Amino acid sequence: MDGFMINQIEIEKIAMEHILPFLDSYALDGRIIIITNKYMQKNCGDIVYSNNHNDSIVIEIKSEASEKYNNFFLETWSNRKWRTVGWMVTNNSDYLFYFFVDTKKLYVINMHKLIKWCFEDGRMFDYPEKKQRKNIQLNDTYGRCVPIEVIKNEVGLKVYCLNSQKQIAKPKYVNQMSIWNICPNLTQK
Repeated sequence: MDGFMINQIEIEKIAMEHILPFLDSYALDGRIIIITNKYMQKNCGDIVYSNNHNDSIVIEIKSEASEKYNNFFLETWSNRKWRTVGWMVTNNSDYLFYFFVDTKKLYVINMHKLIKWCFEDGRMFDYPEKKQRKNIQLNDTYGRCVPIEVIKNEVGLKVYCLNSQKQIAKPKYVNQMSIWNICPNLTQK
C-alpha cells in the first residue's frame, strides 16, 4: 500500500503542477478552488474555477503515470467488495481532465456527454470490467478500459500537451489556444 500511495501521490502532484497553471491562464482573477473535502470530491470533483464570464466550472482530475495502453480507466467500483461505486457513477463534474505524466497530455472531456455515452447509450458496457492491477492498493477497484480513440470519436475530447508547468504548448486538436474551444459549454448557463 505504501508504494502505491507514494507513487500515486507523486503522479497526482505532477499532474496538478501542470494543470493548475493551464487553468490559471483562463480563470477569472485566479479564481481556482481545489476541493479537499472527501465527500465533495466524491460527488462534485477536484477543482472549481471561474472563467472570465464568471461561470463556475467543476472539474474532475484523473492522472496516470503512462499512456502506453492508450486507454482511459473509467472506474465503476471504488471498492467492489464493500459495494462502493466508482467515480463514473458518483461524480457530477462538468469536465473530466485526464492527464498522463509521461506524455504530458491533458485530455479534456465533457463529463455530461461521457456519462450519457456510458450509461444512457450503454457504450461503456461494450468493454469488459477489469480489476485495477497497475498499482497495489487495499481497495478492490474495477473499471472499464476504453480506448482514447473511441472516446475521441464518439464522445469528443480535446488534447493539450502541457510541456511545462509554466508554459502551455499548442493544443493538438484545436486551432486556437482557447478554453472556449476545449469546452464550448463554458460560456453557457
